[in-house]
Amino acid sequence: MDKGKIAAARELFYMNTSIQILDNTTVITEQYTRLLEINELLVRLITGNLLLSVWGNSLSVTDLKAGGVRITGTITSLELLPRKGGC
Repeated sequence: MDKGKIAAARELFYMNTSIQILDNTTVITEQYTRLLEINELLVRLITGNLLLSVWGNSLSVTDLKAGGVRITGTITSLELLPRKGGC
């Protein structure tokens, strides 16, 4: 399927990834697909068409809900990479 059509469908059905950052203590993301790695220094997950890595200290994952996750701790950096294989 055409990438433009996929992007239009994601926007139409509100499937784009939404990420909120609250100070350096909380990251809330919607539309996550899978948690790949969780430890005190790194949380890595797949969200829509992105690979999200959250680096910090004393990180924990809470509020797992349908399509959303909250990461708390002392956040030092975020990394957003496009997923391989397209959207």
